[in-house]
Amino acid sequence: MFKSNRLFLNNFSIYFIGLITSGLISFITIPLIVKYYGIQNYGTFSLVQNVILVLISFGGGWLNQCVLRFNDYSTRFKFTVFQLYLIAFIPISFFCFAVLLLMGLSLFISLIGTATMFLGSLVALSVVFYQSKFNARKSFYFDFIRIIVFVSMVLILNFVLYQRYTILKLIVSFFISYLASFFFLLKIEFKFLKTSMQLFLNKCSMHYVQILFKENKYLFQYGWPLALWFTISSILNVSDRYIIGYYLTEKDLGTYSAIYDLLYKGISLIYAPILVAGFPIMSKKYNSGDKKGAIQFLKKLIAFEVLIITIILVFAYFLKIFFIQNIVGIRIDNQNVNLVFPIIIGAFVWQLAMLVHKPLEFEFKTKKMLLFSIIALVINLVLNFIFIPKYGIVFAAYSTFLSALVYLILIVIAISFKSKRKVCGT
Repeated sequence: MFKSNRLFLNNFSIYFIGLITSGLISFITIPLIVKYYGIQNYGTFSLVQNVILVLISFGGGWLNQCVLRFNDYSTRFKFTVFQLYLIAFIPISFFCFAVLLLMGLSLFISLIGTATMFLGSLVALSVVFYQSKFNARKSFYFDFIRIIVFVSMVLILNFVLYQRYTILKLIVSFFISYLASFFFLLKIEFKFLKTSMQLFLNKCSMHYVQILFKENKYLFQYGWPLALWFTISSILNVSDRYIIGYYLTEKDLGTYSAIYDLLYKGISLIYAPILVAGFPIMSKKYNSGDKKGAIQFLKKLIAFEVLIITIILVFAYFLKIFFIQNIVGIRIDNQNVNLVFPIIIGAFVWQLAMLVHKPLEFEFKTKKMLLFSIIALVINLVLNFIFIPKYGIVFAAYSTFLSALVYLILIVIAISFKSKRKVCGT
């Protein structure tokens, strides 16, 4: 246990420093976009950005979790995962392109957005292999490079092109940031990626796909519910923006998106090191037969998260007005200030749920996780469609919190019921 704690703290420290550093840069980026590009344009950009991120979650989230759960550190396993990645993302790329066109974007922006999605998912998958090997430093480098490049491009393109091609400049900046990470990946993994691509091109056929599916059935049984789960969880956190964009003004959309992204992503960045550093350790314990040790370690992580949110809420109480006025850079009103607490608490509940549901994930009960996420999403959509037109953007924050709470409660009930059945011997 002591060795696990030390390994966790070591990786957590690296992830925490890295993510806080990149998080602070992201914190600067959103106000910069709001200042130089306008609150309305940030809202529009966030809609496009979230389409790309949702599709990355759909196509790559399940593979990432399979790596963390089953990686045996063999070259064969790594080749298999990258073959599955290529099979998954070729059709997803066409779908992404079609969706961006349907959103009214130009052909060029749709192509750039699709390329961003493909590169982003590839880089994310590569990073997960380093995480599963407890290599926190390389994982940090990818994210740090991407964010630095994104901020730089946002500023450079603004001053070069000034007020022209606003959305194009933001999408191109987003693309170049992932391209920079991809080049860094090529420098490290060029030989492997080249061999993997050649293998795919030489063997690609329906027969090859069928064999790949058959030989790796356990990955699909574990992964396909997670693919949908990641998609639904992503939609759960962004669907309100599309409803706000439909019923309310572009200013409302931009205001909500800026405050939400700074707070929700900020909270997620603080908690991400706990999950990223802790999950490989829990998986290793569970896979080696130490189920009790894995659960005990999970309980420590949950207690750590509760301690962190207590500190955050105290700071939020005293600094919420300063945050709206000086960090986000928009005027103070009751609506904006009232967004702060529900967004913070909603982000915490969702991060807590991602830890609490790990016992179901270990037991391959991913279909239950999927069912509970669908229930939470339906509740979220119904509440938003009914109440956002009446109560505005503040209700959207409460809706996200309530749907995350529903998911957490369902997970706790499922785990408690499972534990009682074991005690009763059924």
